[in-house]
Amino acid sequence: MEYRLFLVLAPITTLLLIIVSALLWKFRNEPIARALSWYALLCIWLIIMNSAEQLATTIELTVIFAKLSYISYLLLPLAFASFCLRYTGHEKYFPAAIKEILVVIALLCFVLIITNEMHHLFWRDIQFVEVQGLLTMRTKYGPFFWLATGYCWIIMSVSMIFVLRAYSLKLGLHRFRSIWILIGLHLPAVSNFIYTLNPYKK
Repeated sequence: MEYRLFLVLAPITTLLLIIVSALLWKFRNEPIARALSWYALLCIWLIIMNSAEQLATTIELTVIFAKLSYISYLLLPLAFASFCLRYTGHEKYFPAAIKEILVVIALLCFVLIITNEMHHLFWRDIQFVEVQGLLTMRTKYGPFFWLATGYCWIIMSVSMIFVLRAYSLKLGLHRFRSIWILIGLHLPAVSNFIYTLNPYKK
C-alpha cells in the first residue's frame, strides 16, 4: 500500500516544491533563498528518482535509479546546513573551504555507490522482490553505507543544534519560524531513520 501511496503523493509534492522554487526565484540574489532553492531542487530530484525506481520494469533500471537518488541523499544535508547556518546568522562556520571538502566527500561516496558491483562495500547484497506489482530492492548494507549515513546525520545534527539555539534565543516570529524548521527537519529525518533500519525496506 505504501508504494502506491507514495506514487500518488509524489507528483503532488513535486508540484508544491516547484511552486516553492518559483516563489524563491525572485529572491535568488539572497544567499538564504539560494540555499533553500537548492534544498527544494534536491528534494524534487529525490522524489523523481524514487518514483522512477519504483516504476522501473527491469532490475538494471531499478538499480540505476536507486543509485541516482543518492545524489540527493548526499547533498541534501549540505543544502540544509547552508540554509540553517545562514538563517541563524552563523554562516561564518560554513566557509567555502569546508563546503568544498564536504562536497568532495559526498562525491567520493557517490563513486563508491555507482561502482558498488566492483567491491560491494555500499550494498553487500541486493535482492529484488515484486510488491504490489512493483519491482523493489532489498539490500544488505555494507560498511561504506553506514559511513555515508553517518556523514549525512552528523551534518544534519550539527545544523539542528544551531536551529535549536536560535529557537531558545529568539522570540516571536523568529521563534515560530525556528519551530517550523525543526519540524521540517525531524519529519524526513525520522522517516529516513525508520526506513534505513527497517529490514523489509531497501
